[in-house]
Amino acid sequence: MLSGLPLCFFLCSAFANADGPPPSSSSESDATVVPCALASPGSLTEALVCSDKAKAAQQLYDLACIGPQVPAAIEVRQVWRSRESLPADSAARDILIQTLMAKCLVEASLEPNSLERVDPSALSFLRSALTNSNPGVAITAMLGLVPALTKGDVATIVKIVSTHEDLAFPAVMALGESCLVEAHVGIVSIRSAYSGRQRNDIDKYMAEPGVQDLPDVCSGKKVRIPQSVIAKAMNLPLVTEFRHQSSNATQVKAALDSPDPNRGLQTLLDVQCTPEHAGVVDEIRKAWRGRGTPGNTLVSDRTAQAVIARCLIQADFAVTAEKAEITEAASILRSAIHGDDVMAVMVAVDGLAIIGADEDVARIAEVPRRIPTALNAVVRSVGFTCGASNLKTLALMRKEAATDEMRDRIDAVYKHVEPTREQTCGKGK
Repeated sequence: MLSGLPLCFFLCSAFANADGPPPSSSSESDATVVPCALASPGSLTEALVCSDKAKAAQQLYDLACIGPQVPAAIEVRQVWRSRESLPADSAARDILIQTLMAKCLVEASLEPNSLERVDPSALSFLRSALTNSNPGVAITAMLGLVPALTKGDVATIVKIVSTHEDLAFPAVMALGESCLVEAHVGIVSIRSAYSGRQRNDIDKYMAEPGVQDLPDVCSGKKVRIPQSVIAKAMNLPLVTEFRHQSSNATQVKAALDSPDPNRGLQTLLDVQCTPEHAGVVDEIRKAWRGRGTPGNTLVSDRTAQAVIARCLIQADFAVTAEKAEITEAASILRSAIHGDDVMAVMVAVDGLAIIGADEDVARIAEVPRRIPTALNAVVRSVGFTCGASNLKTLALMRKEAATDEMRDRIDAVYKHVEPTREQTCGKGK
């Protein structure tokens, strides 16, 4: 994938394969800028209006566009507005250079807590560039949209990445910088669509210190992503020995007793509820049975209850002695799947897929219609879980898909799942 390629190769391939840029408005085309012969030697303007595209790209990659009055941002803005009037061989006529310029302008025009000053032409350009056939252009557009990312942008990115594995890791980097819940559900969806090297790269990146520590940023500040992060996306070494470490019983007990519900919930999300982890399950079961106890903050949280309910179903569904607890856990999940908490919804999908009751087919199939970014994750959850009802869910999702494109996407994701399902469950089971 692209994360292992040298930056120079990325630049060369980006220039060679780029499609043409979207047309500019007449007001932009009417602007003028100094020609190459008269540009100040060594300036950013010279790099953009002259023909050395690699030099222009390198300057833009190294540029910090941190405000509308920063000299570099002023230069980029002037060239941007006149780009269509430049000679055809000018660097600023290239689609990748234009995408980097648009990214700079979006970052430069942001005021704290407001999107009012975002250059609309730059935003429009980046959204068009998301679907460009050149991976370098699409990646730059993803990263450029981070400060102004919308739910619609997230849905577009997840849809594109579901069938373009070269974009998976950079998309995770971009979505991971967003404060939108949908962006983080999108990461789960992207991760679930891939295995092997792509999955390892994603897991390693998400495990890096600070990557998921966004509470201060998301409390009211807009996220800015520097140009240099693109180089990191292209050159991060491949991971071959990363292994996810599940929580042990002591960690789970500490999480359940923690005064910080967010950290406790993250630990619960990581646990494996299998016979090999009986100590973990015992701690969770104690907390579940004592959830009415005063001061038990985490277990009174609705999302945490859904996570615990899924764990009990994973551990006990095949155990006759625990049927009453399973019934109660299933009731929690059937309520959670209709809620607004996206994490709880996805946990409910997993747990109900294990139960495999016909009454849950419509409930699960409705999730991707309500939360489009969850489509990949839902397909894989029901696809990897044995049971005829889960095949019915997939069939219903296909039948009720709003477009042929969505139906094709369901098929594309399930294509990765089907061989493993048949090996584990048997054909048609």
